Amino acid sequence: ILFVVDNSGSMSDDQEELATNFPLFLAQPQFNDGSTDLHLGVTTTDCDGGEEGRLIGDPLVVTSATPNMAAEFASNARVGTSGSGDEKGLLAMELALSPPNVPGFNDAFYRPEAALAVVIVSDEPDGSPDTVQHYVDFLRGIKGGGLAEGLVDLAAVMDGVYGTGYIEAVAAFGGMSLDITTSWGASLGTLADGLADLPQIFRLGDVPVAGVAVTVDG
Repeated sequence: ILFVVDNSGSMSDDQEELATNFPLFLAQPQFNDGSTDLHLGVTTTDCDGGEEGRLIGDPLVVTSATPNMAAEFASNARVGTSGSGDEKGLLAMELALSPPNVPGFNDAFYRPEAALAVVIVSDEPDGSPDTVQHYVDFLRGIKGGGLAEGLVDLAAVMDGVYGTGYIEAVAAFGGMSLDITTSWGASLGTLADGLADLPQIFRLGDVPVAGVAVTVDG
């Protein structure tokens, strides 16, 4: 799960909302019963001389094996408020998952065989330079285009009225969203529930022949 967190001047309270309530996200059974191997990465919406898609934090990637997982993610999620006021969350998502960051700086996060979810947290519209469809196509394509349904998802904590760009992108994936203008942290468990089924869905590459059985992990 890649978190793209707005680091502009108005985001201190929302970063704290994410950090403080993240245990509710991890409380989803599939995230804490050992059945899902999580990799959690954080970057910012600053693509104007800021992170430009590079992950931040120490450790750079929080995994299911990380001691004090919630606390380590919370530290990474407090990305600060000195970033560009021209938030480009969709562009940051693309940069985080493509060269020179993958392969490259973000290699420890991205696994080609794993399901992928992106969660954008921003209180402003998206200012990315390409069309929303460009970023939707990019995210679908990273897991095989038409076969990617069920293996990628996009969710957001955003302004449901003024979050132009994010609203359309999330809708294209049928993703979940939380209203950033409310006290949204208590609903992080609901957002997690919408993402938890991703690793359990496997799309076949063709119509199966009658009598063929497909199993996963036995």
